[in-house]
Amino acid sequence: MNIFGRRRAFQLVAGAVAYALTAPKILRGDDSAHTLKLYTWADYFDPDLIAAFEQAESCKVEIETFSSNEELFANLDAGQFKYDLLTPSSYMATLLQRMKKLQPLDLKRIPNAKHLEQDYLTTCDDERMEYSVPFEFSVSGIGFFPDRYTPKTSAWSSLQSPKVAHRYTVLDDMREVIGAALKSLGKSVNSRDSVELEAAKKVAAEWVKGSRRFDSDTYRFNLIAGEDLIAHGYSGDFIADKVRNKNLGFFIPEEGAPMACDDFCIPADCSNAELGHKFIDYFCNPKVAAENMKWSGFRAPVSGARDLLPAQLRSSEILFPSKDHLARCEVLRDLGDALKQWEEIWIALING
Repeated sequence: MNIFGRRRAFQLVAGAVAYALTAPKILRGDDSAHTLKLYTWADYFDPDLIAAFEQAESCKVEIETFSSNEELFANLDAGQFKYDLLTPSSYMATLLQRMKKLQPLDLKRIPNAKHLEQDYLTTCDDERMEYSVPFEFSVSGIGFFPDRYTPKTSAWSSLQSPKVAHRYTVLDDMREVIGAALKSLGKSVNSRDSVELEAAKKVAAEWVKGSRRFDSDTYRFNLIAGEDLIAHGYSGDFIADKVRNKNLGFFIPEEGAPMACDDFCIPADCSNAELGHKFIDYFCNPKVAAENMKWSGFRAPVSGARDLLPAQLRSSEILFPSKDHLARCEVLRDLGDALKQWEEIWIALING
């Protein structure tokens, strides 16, 4: 069973080589009619599933990756690159739709969408799946190894303990860091209130000051190696380590945490919407969703998929947080006009 993290750039080269050796060489040259250009997070799709899709559809899937929703937006907004399918987080999908950068989906061409969990859909901005279909979601929190160090509190304040000073990293993600700071103050992760945001900025600044750096790619490896005592990260990124090392601890802070789902979306200017719809339908199949969950470590809100997972993953509190934990979490939403203030705070945090 292969299980990888969401933004694990450390193994991108090796993964690319392995994929090149195993994927079927169906097409030669640039045949846009039979090529799906997918823009997504690194190591988000099991190469074996991609190969099976290529085989079934006699096509080629070209994957390019982004490291943040903001990077995705900047590249789409620049108009220099065109893609057939995207996997932005839901709040970014909402922004893209508002800016008319997405085309409506034809659910008749995605029959497996019937497997999407209805309880989850009720939490979505696009509940009717007019422009986006949920793919995988995660919750952020704190990872640690109890035999080395155990936080005294299961709260965001664990990042401010003198014992972990410069022995942790914070995610290189504006919405996650500022959102977590807001949660630590009992505020919404989607706050547009200037006073609340300034208060969150002060909290986040303390976290950044005490950290070694921003890191959304290699933080798990630093934790495993003992370089760090705790890690601020995405729940799915800790799944592989929990499977291989039962000593790994992870908690969703008691105040709650940001929760994000990445969605399938088809750009307004895509060249191959037909193949894009087929790809979405393929990954809404419970069997395929289960296999990809094993690979990525992130939960697919597809009914029946959980029952197809190995027992160790079915019972994982990281992959399937309790209802009590999830009740304290909050889905990241489109910030609207408040985005500018968030960006100004983020720039200030980055520049110290």
